[in-house]
Amino acid sequence: MKLSLKTRRKDYNTLILSFPSVLRAAMLIISVLLAISVFLAPDETGSSSSDVVPVILSALSFSFASHNEKWVFDRNGKVVSIRTSFLLITRKQQFNMTDIAEISVEKVAKGRMPDSSCVKVSVCMKNSAPKEIEIFPSLNFSNAIRKAETISDFCSVPLKKESNQPDNSALTPV
Repeated sequence: MKLSLKTRRKDYNTLILSFPSVLRAAMLIISVLLAISVFLAPDETGSSSSDVVPVILSALSFSFASHNEKWVFDRNGKVVSIRTSFLLITRKQQFNMTDIAEISVEKVAKGRMPDSSCVKVSVCMKNSAPKEIEIFPSLNFSNAIRKAETISDFCSVPLKKESNQPDNSALTPV
């Protein structure tokens, strides 16, 4: 399973990007199974195991399961809603769809290594800083373009993209 936002149409006027529920449910199941194994699996002495590795893996799986991000593009209300949550902490943002200047696909370098580049899909605003939707490994350039084209077509805004050819001089350091 890839940790990537899934694009789906709720109806003709609503586009939703969110983590798949199946991914979150699988992480929760893994977390519970690892936690159960820590407490139910006896070690050599017959007492319950206190191995720290399953506890850490269980905590990581639970944290992945409890993180959610959801973008809702609504043509009826002409708004874009972003909801990010972790455990019980939720952050909501909303802006007008008319404030979107363009959808951008940009290659960026992670650090100083040119081989560690990635592709960033962003919503570029008319009067404020861009909002990053998702970051892909550079090998997934075509997936990033497809997602950006879907959003661009839905919002009826231009798409600004770079060439598919790897040119390390065009990389923006992160």
